[in-house]
Parts: sequence; structure tokens; C-alpha cells
Amino acid sequence: MKKMINALLAATLIAAPAAWAEGGRAQPAGAEPAVMADVNRAAEPPAEPVDPNMELQSLINAWETNGAGAAFLRRASRNELFYTTASASVMARPEHRQWADFRASAYDEALLKAKAKYMVQQGVTTTAEQVRELFDNGNQMPDFSPEELRSNSRLMAVLNKAVGVASGKLDEQLRELGMDPSEFKAAPPEKRATLFRRAVTSREISRARATLDGVIVVKTFEAHNANGDHAVAVAIVASPKFRARIDNLVSSRGEVSPSPERARGEPLKAYMQAHRKGLMNEFGVRHMYDDQGYPVLISYGQAGNPYQGEDFQRRADQREVAFASAKSTALANFAYLINSSGTNRESQSTTASRATEGVARHVDGVTQVSEESYVEYIRQLDSSTTVRGRMNDLPGITELYRWTEKHPLYGHEINGVVYLWHPRSEQLARDIRGQNAGKASSKPAQRTKGSAGTVQSMDSMDSSDF
Repeated sequence: MKKMINALLAATLIAAPAAWAEGGRAQPAGAEPAVMADVNRAAEPPAEPVDPNMELQSLINAWETNGAGAAFLRRASRNELFYTTASASVMARPEHRQWADFRASAYDEALLKAKAKYMVQQGVTTTAEQVRELFDNGNQMPDFSPEELRSNSRLMAVLNKAVGVASGKLDEQLRELGMDPSEFKAAPPEKRATLFRRAVTSREISRARATLDGVIVVKTFEAHNANGDHAVAVAIVASPKFRARIDNLVSSRGEVSPSPERARGEPLKAYMQAHRKGLMNEFGVRHMYDDQGYPVLISYGQAGNPYQGEDFQRRADQREVAFASAKSTALANFAYLINSSGTNRESQSTTASRATEGVARHVDGVTQVSEESYVEYIRQLDSSTTVRGRMNDLPGITELYRWTEKHPLYGHEINGVVYLWHPRSEQLARDIRGQNAGKASSKPAQRTKGSAGTVQSMDSMDSSDF
């Protein structure tokens, strides 16, 4: 490319004087020909794509500084509540037919990472170990014994043992590395021995577990670049006050008084319809108030429709499957909020080493000996987070709203549901069951493409609830 640009530049410089002369006037001093500008632009390196993770951080910072998140951050700094954020990238490209489900999975991953931070804050157990090694074998170079040289099959067995794998496993591992086993076996046999090694190894294992009742998502964020790379983030909050609030709601048997001062101006279903496009960015559970001031729990679920053909029946069938999956997610969200626990385990080891190996190769009946030195830094990480929830016979959960939308950038069909727990709905369910028969009613009086971008969920929760 550089040679082509230099050639074009030379041709331009040669042709330019003649072109200027033909025009009947001299080129103004200091002026640059248009073609020169084109060449310079062509020589410039392409602009690097936007990093969605950096955009996410800017979005979160803005929310924590000038948005509703400022109250959460301020109260967290005073140790009045727990607040944190976590992010994850979408694993698949937008071209994948199940990209919408990978997107939802990224939100699950971000939430698990955020909950892992909460578990550590609740109490963590850590074990750590450091090891220093220094080894020198006196320059004892490896060699082939006469017995090994007389038996090729035995020699191959020795070599396979030296690399720590059986012959069949060796072939498998070579294929995984993109190497032809036949070419490897045709290479000269070799043996290796460590002559010198100096290394420092650190190992750490951390374990944490906690009850996760009342840990709730208060905000979600998403960012993407022009290449279709997406990253998502969640903000979670937990506090003793909010955990007690959830416990009281679940054990209230629906006998909850409204807070008229918290009432919103429109019914919840009208609110969902008005924000239909934004429901694509809602994940998890929210604690909200209805138009009468009753506290309610709202759970969001969504799933993609992988079918992209023209067959109406197949599309409709897959849509029903997506709705069923979204429903399962929405109900699971209630379980995670009401009664759940989690464990987190992280194991890490790092090794910095400097070593010299003696190498013996048998080539054409002759053993050739050499030394190879190297330095390396190896990091190994094993991290896992497990969360389990259970909801036991909670009345009053109903489907509030369902929706189908196309993703605005890629056209993937996404199907979602909104499920609602309402204290009055629980009372109705118990009345139908006959569990409230003969009880005096305690119901209170009712009040009469090709660009980068970011999105975030609606601000539907208030920090004063925590």
C-alpha cells in the first residue's frame, strides 16, 4: 500500500506543473492540489471503531453525576445502601439469527457479575500462596539411549510421554492447534530437559456467598459501535430497608395501604404502552407505584424469534416459543428478588519464569544438541457465580402487557412480556381461593444503522425506597 501511495504521489508531482501550465496561470504559493489532499487522506490510518465499553462508562458516569443515579451513588458513599454496576459484551454478531437472545444473555451475565460484587461485600474468604523456584541441573543435556535409537516405536512412546499425552491424545491436540499429525510425526524426534529455571508463582482463591433477597436492578445501559459490537451494563441496589419492604409485601397477603403521594399519573398498562419502544431495554424487576399509589412489582422478560423466513406459520410458532421463554424469565425474576442466594468463586494463578532447556534431536542417525532460552508470564483464571431463587405459591401475579418489536438497528424480532404483582390482585386471588372468607375487609379507600449509539432503561425507581 505504501509503495502504491508513493507511486501515485510521484506521478502527481510530475503531472501537476503541466496541468497548472495548461490552465494558463500559476498555482498560488503554498496551495495544495486537490489530488494531493486525496492522496494524504488515503494515506491516513482508518479511524479506530468506538469502544462500546468506553461509551458505557461515559453513559454510567453521566447518570451518576446528573441523572437519578446521583442519589444512589451519594447514599452508597454514606454507606446507607449497596450500589454497584457491572457490564458484559454480547457474544454473537448481529448477523447471528439468535443475536437477540445473546443480547439478553449478556444482561444476565452483567447481573451475575454485579451480584458477585455484592456477595464479596457481604463476606469473602480468601486463601493465598506464593512460591519462588530456582533450579539448576548442572547443564545435564538430554540424550537418546542406544535402546531408544534401535526402536522407533519405543522412541515415539518416550516422546509422547515426554509431552505428557498419549499418542491418540497427541493427535487430537495437534489438530486443535491446526497442525497435521502426520507432518508432526515426520519431524525429527526430540527430547527436552530443563537446565535452568527461575520462577515466581502466586495463587489466590476467593469464595463468597450471600442471601440475595431484595437485590434489585435499578437501571440498564447499552452501547454499540458501527461494527455491530454491543456491550451492556446494569446497576443494582440493595439495602436493609428495601429487603424489609419486599418481605413485607410478600407476606402481606395483599393487605397493603396505598401511598397517594407516590401515585403516578396514568395506569401502569397505559404507561407500558406509552413506553413500548423502550421496553426492549428493560430487564429484571422494578419496584414501582400504580396510579392509585399502591406499591407493585414489575418483571420484564424478553426473547428473540430466530426464524427469519417468509413462512407465516413457522414465524408464528417461533413467536409463541419466544413468548413462553420470556414468561419463564419474568417469573424467575420474582424468585430471584424474593428468595434467592448465591455463591461466587474465583481462582487465579500467575507465573513469571525464566528458563533454559536443553534440546536433543535425532536427525539421520545423528544426535544434535542445542540450548533454548525463554521468558514467559502465564495467567490462569477460573471464575464462577451461581445464583438460585425460589418463589413458593405467591398469588397475585398477572400478565400486564406483551409486545413484539423489531430491533431498530438489525431488524431482529424481539418478543417481550411484562408481569405484575399487585396487592389487590393477590387479595382477589385469595378471595377466589376462599382464603379470605369471613375476614373483615381491610381494603383502603381508592383514589378517584451504521453509527455508534447508546440506550438505557427508564428511571422507574426512587432512591428513597432504599
